[in-house]
Amino acid sequence: MLAFQAGRWGFESPLRDIRSLCEVSNLINEANTNTKKTAKCFSSTKKKHTAKTKAKIGAANSERQSGRGNSQFGTMWVTNGKQNKKITKVEKIPRGWYKGRI
Repeated sequence: MLAFQAGRWGFESPLRDIRSLCEVSNLINEANTNTKKTAKCFSSTKKKHTAKTKAKIGAANSERQSGRGNSQFGTMWVTNGKQNKKITKVEKIPRGWYKGRI
């Protein structure tokens, strides 16, 4: 049996504290199950984008991915006939390598 001093731990009975820990645990579990899950996958809701929405998404992506928004912007592929390598466009093409990829 647990024997705690009342003044040292701030409670009178270890059983009372254990009961309150269980209550707190139950409240936390209840709060976690009652939360609304907002990160639900769109495909799991069985909804489909309309043609108008698809056009809006496509236009936004097209704008966002052009120029510096594109992760490949300012780079190019070079090859030596056996290996491919990506370099920035400001770098000189190494000797024995040419622009392109195999």
